[in-house]
Amino acid sequence: MRYSADIRKPLLNFVPILLLLLLALFPTAALAASATSTPKTVTLNGHSYSYYTKVATESGNAYAWTYANATNGSVPTGYMGANSTLYKEGIIPTAVASRDWAYNTSTSSSHTRGCGMTASSGNYYAAGQVRFYNGSGYNTYTANRSPSLTYSGALAAYQSQQFSGLWAVSDDFYQGRQDLILAEGVNGGVGYIRYEDLGFDYTPSTPEEAVAYTLSQPDVRYIPVYDKDGVTVIDEYPVFGGDSSWDAFF
Repeated sequence: MRYSADIRKPLLNFVPILLLLLLALFPTAALAASATSTPKTVTLNGHSYSYYTKVATESGNAYAWTYANATNGSVPTGYMGANSTLYKEGIIPTAVASRDWAYNTSTSSSHTRGCGMTASSGNYYAAGQVRFYNGSGYNTYTANRSPSLTYSGALAAYQSQQFSGLWAVSDDFYQGRQDLILAEGVNGGVGYIRYEDLGFDYTPSTPEEAVAYTLSQPDVRYIPVYDKDGVTVIDEYPVFGGDSSWDAFF
C-alpha cells in the first residue's frame, strides 16, 4: 500500500502515544518478537561508540532498526548517523523497505533510525550502517546484520542461528556494487531497485550539513521498482526519511 507523506505525518505524530499506551497496558505483547545483532565498537575523535541492528514484528508489520550509541557520554549534534534496510529472506534476499541516512539533531548519547512494512509469512532480518564524525568528515561502518525472525500470520519466532556479518548481497547493497538490487514494492511487485536511487552515497562534510540533510528529507519517498529489463517500472519502493520521532520507541 502506498502512503503519501502528507497522510503519514499526522499518523507518525500519533504513533509514539499509541505505542506508549500499548507498552504500559501490554508490556509483553506490544512487540511480538525481536532479535538483535552482535554489537560492534569503534573509538573516533575522542568518542567511543557501539552499533548494531534489530529486527522486530508487531501487529502484522516487520521493522528494521540501526542503533548507534556513544558509550562515554553525549556527543554534539550531527555526530552520529544511521540508515537501515529490512530484508525478507529467499534464495536471494529481497529488500522490503529502507531508511535514508539521518543524523542526530540534538546533543545525545544514542541515535536510532528504522523502517518497516506490512509483513507476509517468511523470514525477516535487519541490516544497516552508521556514520560518526571524525573531526573533518565522516567514517562509515557496516553493522552486523540481525538474526532472522520467522513470521507467520500473528506468530513470530526467533531463528537461533547467529550471523557474524551481512550476507554478500547485503554488502553489495551498501557498497553499490550491484546496479540492480532485488526488492519488493509497496503493491507486492518483485523486481529491482537501483542503488543510486536510494541516495545512500551522499556524505555530508560537517555536522551542520548532516543535520540540514536530515531535516530536508520527506517522511517517505518512493523510488521505481523495475522489471528484470531494468527499464519497465512495475512498482514503487519506500525510502523513509526525515527526523521521525517514532524511531525512539522501538
